[in-house]
Amino acid sequence: MRSPVGEPCRVSVITPVRNGVTSIAAALDSILAQSHHSLELVVVDGRSHDGTVEVIRQRTNRIAWWVSEPDRGISHAFNKGLAQAHGDIIGILNADDCYASDAVARAVATLRDHPEAGGRLFREKGRGKYNDLLDAIRIIQKLPDRTHLQRSDSFRRFEQKLV
Repeated sequence: MRSPVGEPCRVSVITPVRNGVTSIAAALDSILAQSHHSLELVVVDGRSHDGTVEVIRQRTNRIAWWVSEPDRGISHAFNKGLAQAHGDIIGILNADDCYASDAVARAVATLRDHPEAGGRLFREKGRGKYNDLLDAIRIIQKLPDRTHLQRSDSFRRFEQKLV
């Protein structure tokens, strides 16, 4: 990771949403409540018409970048967010999910402590998945549920310009 020793890694969390008024506030608040201080929130809304944009606007002073415009689906929305993200580590939190308390700080510590993880650690509802790591069980068990964080260089290798 690029951050100098002793400096907190910058984490960008991308939240794609469309018509998620019933859940977006909880998702955004769970990100904003994280104890990891070097956190950048990027929200990509697919032009919601149900009140989602109003919920986002209530939090604009703590959102690094957001947009509400039509897109071609969740992957396109994620790529829009990725183009705006500046973190050493990228997280994805869908609008109907929430981070557990200290999830980001714990995941960052795990990635720092285990550079052999190959750039990706993922845990969702108690099931772990991993890349390039033989001792994955030991590391994945340290991650809180519903945490997906990945080193930004693993995304940037495949990033393409959006038309």
